[in-house]
Amino acid sequence: MPLTKLDYYAGDPGCLVAACQQALERLLLRSRGQAVPRCWIDYPYTEEEITLLEEEVLPAMQLFLERVGEIDAGLEAAQAG
Repeated sequence: MPLTKLDYYAGDPGCLVAACQQALERLLLRSRGQAVPRCWIDYPYTEEEITLLEEEVLPAMQLFLERVGEIDAGLEAAQAG
């Protein structure tokens, strides 16, 4: 199910991470070549920090979602069998 901004089931970590992952991907695509502001300090994310988000944080989110999918598949199989 595609999720949109803040469209997740409260209390479901998988849905929350999926929504955050999609929001982060959209933010990074929209901000290509531009500063990304921080909400807590007047210093934007640098290109190096944006690269870390792309190369480390997004893949970690994907691994989390894949693992949740594996767990869910196991639960579904147990319920079906």
